[in-house]
Amino acid sequence: MLIIIIVETIFIILMAIFTVRVFLSLKAIRKQLGAMKGTRTNALVRNVTGQDTFNGLINDMNDILMEDKERIKDVERSMVSIRETISELSHDLRTPLTSAEGYAEMLRSVSLTEEEKSRYLDVIIERQNTTNQLINQIYYYSRLKTESVTLENEEQDLRRIVTSVIALYYVDFEKQKAEPVIDIDEKNMKVMGDKDAFVRIFSNVISNALSHGEGSYGISLKEETDGYRFTMSNQASKMSEEDAKRVFERYFTKDSVRSNSNSGLGLTISKTLTERMGGKINSSIENGIFKIEIFFGKH
Repeated sequence: MLIIIIVETIFIILMAIFTVRVFLSLKAIRKQLGAMKGTRTNALVRNVTGQDTFNGLINDMNDILMEDKERIKDVERSMVSIRETISELSHDLRTPLTSAEGYAEMLRSVSLTEEEKSRYLDVIIERQNTTNQLINQIYYYSRLKTESVTLENEEQDLRRIVTSVIALYYVDFEKQKAEPVIDIDEKNMKVMGDKDAFVRIFSNVISNALSHGEGSYGISLKEETDGYRFTMSNQASKMSEEDAKRVFERYFTKDSVRSNSNSGLGLTISKTLTERMGGKINSSIENGIFKIEIFFGKH
């Protein structure tokens, strides 16, 4: 009987000690969490009492804390990106609008000839078109990034699409007094994807070349063993190898490869669409000739 009493007493004492250690551990954890509340700290919860019972709980808490810290960093990076985007867009929209405003003021002059008035009106219309194009690019890009754009996956003839896009820019090449060297294989080129997306990809690439190229335009579409490769090339004497690698970056603002009326979104959109449809796109420069190559696999 005495032995039973002794054993029960020892058990009660051990339980009391355990309960006290548990209480102290919880109190220490709560104190640490309270100190972190409302602060920016990299501190984690520590097991200051040495109570192994709470190691799993403390590890889970620290995992949650680390995940929250990463989410906060992601939000901060997004905020920085948004501020940079707003700044870039403000510049890109202001430039053609300010120019159009200047020419509109010049039209008030009574001493202008009819030829000058016509020329100034052409400039104003061109700036208006530039602004509209930029707004459309911004809207499409925002939808693309939020995956609000649904791409079809249907059989397309890549050759037919590319030739039709080139025809759209015939007048633009004429304005620059530049005739592109075109080399397209005379055969059907079946691929899978969204027709409108293909048109936007190649339109943006050709438009970029016309905006920034210095001449020597070349457009080719050739069959390879497992797919088709589109190449747009143009002279770009001021472009460096580093510039060539960055042309797909959103709002890349290197003055030597970007006009004041171009946001740089076009090539970013082309890259996003190409990759979403399983293609590959890259850029390079060699001996002053800049190239963008796009590859799509055969259907």
